[in-house]
Amino acid sequence: MSTYQRILVPVDGSDSALLGAREAIRLTRDQGATLRFVHIVDESAVGLTLDGFVAFNDIIDALRQSGQDALNTACRLARDAGIEPESAMVEEFSGRVSDAIVEQARAWPADLIVMGTHGRRGLHHALMGSEAEGVLHKAPAPLLLVRGKP
Repeated sequence: MSTYQRILVPVDGSDSALLGAREAIRLTRDQGATLRFVHIVDESAVGLTLDGFVAFNDIIDALRQSGQDALNTACRLARDAGIEPESAMVEEFSGRVSDAIVEQARAWPADLIVMGTHGRRGLHHALMGSEAEGVLHKAPAPLLLVRGKP
């Protein structure tokens, strides 16, 4: 059985991401690992939803706040389980959210990535569902996908 020492968990505030966070918390405790939550601020979502009536900076601020809320929730779950997690918000990247997750896994470096299979969609949230597949193809470490309720 492998021992994981550094577990990375992308979160976006969705139910699926929280299921991934809970599984990662369990694994962190079982493995005596270090846990890190990461949120990717997907500015490309602005281009998909901008209708000319909302200021760009207001949308970015909302994305940041949503990301911080997701990180706070995940960290609170970990602390409630007796684990002091690390967290990071990534705002500047080029390409897909999955590429930013893979880069975070390499840079930290993670030896396990745990994520939900379907995230939130829309103005304030990254597209974690399709991004899980992107991480699957490029992950520098084992990837545990946690599926939500069908």
